[in-house]
Amino acid sequence: MKNKLNSDFWSQFANTVWEKKALLLKNVDSELTQMDHFAIFDLLVSFSNYCRKIKNPEGFKFFINGMPTYGDEILQVLPLKKDKTLLGYHMRMESLFSDYCLVCDELLKTNVNAPSSLFVG
Repeated sequence: MKNKLNSDFWSQFANTVWEKKALLLKNVDSELTQMDHFAIFDLLVSFSNYCRKIKNPEGFKFFINGMPTYGDEILQVLPLKKDKTLLGYHMRMESLFSDYCLVCDELLKTNVNAPSSLFVG
């Protein structure tokens, strides 16, 4: 039997596991496992556009040489549609920074079946 990664799972996970103990799930039933890097990139761009629209990068973290950046600095380095791929984004960032890290805490909360109007940018 496969484990469903639905909202009930994530609620319990957040309360009992997150930052408390390690967890390994096998036989996971999730649409996330069907996503390729193109779909992930599209979600990143959509959420980035949404964050730029509301002028709030909450859900993203961006580090340069291990040091966090804040606010408008993050909005300026988020993925753009013109990057075309995750590799394109990486190449753009690598041309600007010798060491960077983008973290998107909110991406896994995104329902891939949600209407695209959710992140209109």
